[in-house]
Amino acid sequence: ALDDFRANMVREGEKALADLANDDFAIAIISRPYNGPDRGINLDIPQKLNSLGVKVIPMDMLPLNTTEVQTELPNMFWWFGHRVLSATKLIRNHPKLFPIYINNFACGPDSFALQYFLHLMGNKPNMILEIDEHSADAGIMTRAEAFVDSIRYLQKPQYSYTYNEQ
Repeated sequence: ALDDFRANMVREGEKALADLANDDFAIAIISRPYNGPDRGINLDIPQKLNSLGVKVIPMDMLPLNTTEVQTELPNMFWWFGHRVLSATKLIRNHPKLFPIYINNFACGPDSFALQYFLHLMGNKPNMILEIDEHSADAGIMTRAEAFVDSIRYLQKPQYSYTYNEQ
């Protein structure tokens, strides 16, 4: 039953990715299974993004290829790290998908996976939210708004600007 549930989640995620042709962009939430989907722990980040008109796709709904990551990064021994980095590679290569990585303060394995995440992400815009008992709702919303505004700006045709010193 659990395998069927997970397969259905990935099918829904594949549909959401296919629908991105009609959307400006979407945010993929990279997180652990106990913090990303929990509205209390994640400070309602997916709903906040939805209120800004942005589609949100959880990492567990993405079609991940962990075998490729295991081969490419053999020193990543953590099983969940393989999933995080597989999601990272998928997001990096998708032109309309941008990540928010939610982690928890002082989580040892995340500190290692985060370095790989940043390396694999390269220059693609991303946001890392470290949540602890001191995280405030207003600060999270401000950061989410700024991240969405940055992505929207990047999606627009660039305007040329010439500096003329006189």
